[in-house]
Amino acid sequence: MYYGYAGKILEVNLNAGKVVEKELDLQFARRFIGGLGFNAKILYDEVGPSVDPFGPDNVVAIAPGALCGTDAPTAARTEVTTKSPLTGIIGSGNFGGYWGPALKRAGYDAVIIRGESEKPVYLWVDNDRVEIREAAHLWGRDTFETTNALKKELGQNINVLSIGQAGENLVRFADVTADYYYSPGRCHAGGVLGAKRLKAIAVQGKKKIAIKSPTEFKRAIREVEDRIPRYPGWKPREKAGSIGDTTPALAETVAKYLTRGDKYCYCHCPLGEYYGCTLIADIKTGKYAGTKIINASYTHYGVYVKALGIDFPAAWKIKELSNRYGMDSHPGRLSYLMRIFQKGIITKKDTDGLDLTKGNDDAFIEMLRKIAYREGFGDFLAEGFVRAARKIGRGAEEELLTVKGAEAQGVLPPRQELARLAGMRTQLSFLTCPRGGDDLKNQHALHDFPRFSPWARELNWSEEEYIEWLLGWLDMFEDVKNKTFGVPPRLRSLSDLDEQMITVWYGDLTCAYDALGLCMFAVNATNVIGATHCGNLLAAATGWDITAQEFMKTGERIYNLMRAYSVREGMTRKDDHWPARFYGRSFPKKKIDRLLDRYYELRGWDKKTGIPTAQKLVELRLDEVIDQLQKLGCL
Repeated sequence: MYYGYAGKILEVNLNAGKVVEKELDLQFARRFIGGLGFNAKILYDEVGPSVDPFGPDNVVAIAPGALCGTDAPTAARTEVTTKSPLTGIIGSGNFGGYWGPALKRAGYDAVIIRGESEKPVYLWVDNDRVEIREAAHLWGRDTFETTNALKKELGQNINVLSIGQAGENLVRFADVTADYYYSPGRCHAGGVLGAKRLKAIAVQGKKKIAIKSPTEFKRAIREVEDRIPRYPGWKPREKAGSIGDTTPALAETVAKYLTRGDKYCYCHCPLGEYYGCTLIADIKTGKYAGTKIINASYTHYGVYVKALGIDFPAAWKIKELSNRYGMDSHPGRLSYLMRIFQKGIITKKDTDGLDLTKGNDDAFIEMLRKIAYREGFGDFLAEGFVRAARKIGRGAEEELLTVKGAEAQGVLPPRQELARLAGMRTQLSFLTCPRGGDDLKNQHALHDFPRFSPWARELNWSEEEYIEWLLGWLDMFEDVKNKTFGVPPRLRSLSDLDEQMITVWYGDLTCAYDALGLCMFAVNATNVIGATHCGNLLAAATGWDITAQEFMKTGERIYNLMRAYSVREGMTRKDDHWPARFYGRSFPKKKIDRLLDRYYELRGWDKKTGIPTAQKLVELRLDEVIDQLQKLGCL
């Protein structure tokens, strides 16, 4: 009897056209939990340095979190992981919604895609019945059209994950889309599935996930549900309908496009009504009439509006098209193109006649299409903007801000973006993030600290009132609190040591809750759910005697495994830096080096190389990693 788990892993061999079910090893599950943990281990074991990301030896691992398919609050996230065609290291992202829970309820804790098919196919998972079917009739369609066609063919209640034209055409930052609106950004798996000619995975799952201790599980659920409405940060944001910019004028501008929908994700998630996940942008008039996007809180789309000088309907259209094409919707790419166009680095002669000046939404939208179809200049950009900038020359590389081969998640000119990040105390998260280019696997969306939170100012709290609330609210071990906030606790004078401790804590916590399938907005953004809550939910679901300390140790194990994967691909301390050209008298490299020294010390990594030490890997029960890194001369 598997408690909390479906009990099987589905292995798909596209070369042979066969699927095999394997029983879930519970020791494996205990070591890596699920979701990101399962995928990181699968990728590490199967995809080495010599593997071409677009070659048949690369794999795509898709795993719902361990609590997916249960009633645990916010537990609807599914991880998609592969060797990234963009960066050559781990590409991993997760998405919410209904597809992952459906896979779990069909009986599978993960699906592993290997090899490549000679012709387009899709996978049909109908509870215990799994088939590889021809997909010639789907090839060339976008993800919305593919989903509609499969629903017509298989039934309206199915869930569909698919690639669009970007994946088919091997765009290096192509993504996948599930059920129209859910996308694991920056996983870069779309092109890998395109190379494998796997168009879609359709799922229907109706089984119930067994819970070992139902009474304890309900009690753990209630603890979280009771905390969600008590988060004080909701109050000043009620007028905006989301956790984003609460400027009244902006809220009024956006409100006319928005309606409130039903649940955004499968799970019982009371967070949705507070955070804005259930908001729907439904454009009724104008040239973008018919555009519809769920989870339309305007935080993300405001980036497009401000950076590109376009209106909200155009921004939502760009998001919709990104989902349709199956392409990472990172807004920094379009703002980068606009910037180098305005500087004359590229001209209409380069861009096939498109005028990429600020506010020209038609040109931006057409460029997205060109990238997805690899037409003209779009073919050039589909190789990734780092590769494109290198070939363009003429200063194009100077306008890029990258980490580990991925563009940093921002839209400002690079020096302004760097100054912004350096002032946010999150730059260490950007620099050390295992997949590069962002801080989503570290302390992303951490709103409540280390600074005095803006919502507390809006509520006219004193700093003393705020830190008293914060220390009582945070589900964080006391020794970590003391090292982070000091004794007596303080906020305004946080030292570099505190920043590194925060980055370590949230790096481990993020990996652990990504393994559970919990939502970032419930953990990092609001700190509603913490390590103790996670441990209680997992223990009640599985019957394991797992503690919060073991849960965090598992997150540390996953984080170190991803780091070991990057090390095996040739990355070391030198790659935990901003591009060398940005360092100078006003921004000394020594400052980052000091941050890294202490961060590595806290992590138990070698200071000179940034590689996890053998001692640390033994502590984390990653002995197999030690053997391989020693053979490669990394240890």
